[in-house]
Amino acid sequence: RRDLNLLMFNQSIPFVGFGIMDNAILILAGDAIDTSLGVTLGISTLCAAAIGNIISDLAGVGLGTVIEDFCSKLNIPQPNLSQAQRQLRSVRFANQFGCALGITIGCIIGMFPLLFIDTGKADKLKEEAHLETIFSDMLTEAVELIGAQHTCLYTVVDNEKDSMPSPSATRNKEGAGKYLHGRYISPSGDVMHCTVPVDRGILSRAVKKAKCINVKDAKSHPDFHYESDLLGPMPQEKVNSMLFVPV
Repeated sequence: RRDLNLLMFNQSIPFVGFGIMDNAILILAGDAIDTSLGVTLGISTLCAAAIGNIISDLAGVGLGTVIEDFCSKLNIPQPNLSQAQRQLRSVRFANQFGCALGITIGCIIGMFPLLFIDTGKADKLKEEAHLETIFSDMLTEAVELIGAQHTCLYTVVDNEKDSMPSPSATRNKEGAGKYLHGRYISPSGDVMHCTVPVDRGILSRAVKKAKCINVKDAKSHPDFHYESDLLGPMPQEKVNSMLFVPV
């Protein structure tokens, strides 16, 4: 029985190392792929995990001998079994059980990267990329729909560096929605970004009152503020009528 326990222990130790390495690399590689290629190419999280598994398997092939050499230097007592005894079913079962126990413990320990990884980051980035595509289409369609020279789409945000709509602002929480993040299409066709505070201009007035404002002569309007209402996408001298529509 002592020899069977030693056999299980000897088989489990290397597989603990394999499990730690395999699961840790899989999680780190899968998360990196999901937050990069997953957002850029639109691949699913499962696909990113599968690619991460390929990377961890390749790492296992390369680092397998390193782990085995390390374990051989631990001077763990070896079971005193003859060649005939090693063919017994109980011995083979102990060998397999040791491998299974070691890989299970190693994989559990190898999940430690989850303590430091933002598991919701990939979903947030994919949602933002999807919304950016929708916003870009909206800008293009709005110009063609109403025949405007220029359109700019604003979303209410809490902080100056935010670009996505603020859920807290939609619930009218105090202090929420202090800025407007704008998107407009440049003459070269690129989507440009800008941010303005909700405190001046006809734009801010439309946001605060949640009403449509149609101004025939924007430059003569008392609330008109060039930096807030246009933010520089077109020269002020070319500004005529403006339409502000809260959605």
